[in-house]
Amino acid sequence: ILLNTSLIAHLGIVARLAGVPTATYFREMPRSPRLAQLITRWIYAPLSTMTISVSYAVRDFNVSAIALHKGYVMTDAIYVEDGATQKPPPRPDGRLRIVVLGRLNPLRAPHLALEALQRVLDRGIDVELRFLGEQDSPVHADYVRSLHEMAAQPPLLGRVFFDGFIANPELFVADADVVLNPRPEEPLGHVVLEAFRLSTPVAASASGGPLEHIEHGKTGLL
Repeated sequence: ILLNTSLIAHLGIVARLAGVPTATYFREMPRSPRLAQLITRWIYAPLSTMTISVSYAVRDFNVSAIALHKGYVMTDAIYVEDGATQKPPPRPDGRLRIVVLGRLNPLRAPHLALEALQRVLDRGIDVELRFLGEQDSPVHADYVRSLHEMAAQPPLLGRVFFDGFIANPELFVADADVVLNPRPEEPLGHVVLEAFRLSTPVAASASGGPLEHIEHGKTGLL
């Protein structure tokens, strides 16, 4: 039985008692509440016949030393979709373009991208920032509103664009000068792998999956 961390609470113990082998799949690093990590490390992982994590960071977070011998790492595949039909809009000559992909919520920290953009603009660099993603829950409405308010203030005014959900963003990624992943604790970083596939420069927080995939100064910036 293949279990994820939301189902194992219901099925993991039953499977263990029935003698059915289980594989638990980990793809997140839930630091809040702290109890979640303790349960994962000391109950979920030890009960499993084997664990599969999307990165070594995720494995080390969720699997304690007593279960490490049965902990495996398997990075998610990057699926290539056919027919990217939506093209990125044109930009002024000489202007650089930074693209951020992902849902707009505090966990992914798009506000850090806005703060970084302001620092770049303060250095006199002609650059714009495009967000490819949308609000994923009404709970985050105030947070997303604050992003728009930040983007409406100088020097960000006219430099930030919220393009919403793009079904196949391949052309946007290929057109970008830099793909930015601002999430402070990124379990894997599909965006990083997608940028690699399209040979687009990438910058990400020095944590989790990006720290494993990016060699700072050679294959990207951390």
